[in-house]
Amino acid sequence: MNNARNATFQESKKEITETKNIFLCKRPPPKLSDSVDKFEKRKDYSTNILPSALRSISSKRKHIDEVYSYCTAAFENAQTSFERKEIETQTKEYLNDIATALSEDVNNLATKLDVYVDMQLDTLGEIPSMIDAFEKKMIEKK
Repeated sequence: MNNARNATFQESKKEITETKNIFLCKRPPPKLSDSVDKFEKRKDYSTNILPSALRSISSKRKHIDEVYSYCTAAFENAQTSFERKEIETQTKEYLNDIATALSEDVNNLATKLDVYVDMQLDTLGEIPSMIDAFEKKMIEKK
């Protein structure tokens, strides 16, 4: 009887650990140093890395505005159609270069956001084991 109950328990435990639901998976409680390291990494991402990537994108927007203003003024001051055509060509080249740099910045930001979301999901996955550890400590204190 005891062996049958143990086998049933082992099967249910196996099913829970094989599921993709992170809240049903039992993990050992994380070490405090690991938690602190992860917290510092998340903090660094949220306070330094992500804002830096956003500033880079914002600076490109300002540069686009500057190029547009300069080229518009140059186009209006152009005397001949050849000068205007030259300014149009140069403007397109500038804006294409900026668009390329901007797309690289957006891809970079997307990669950093993906890493940040993964860190947050890992933290969510650790919550059940942290709750279990907390409950055990509370029971021991009684």
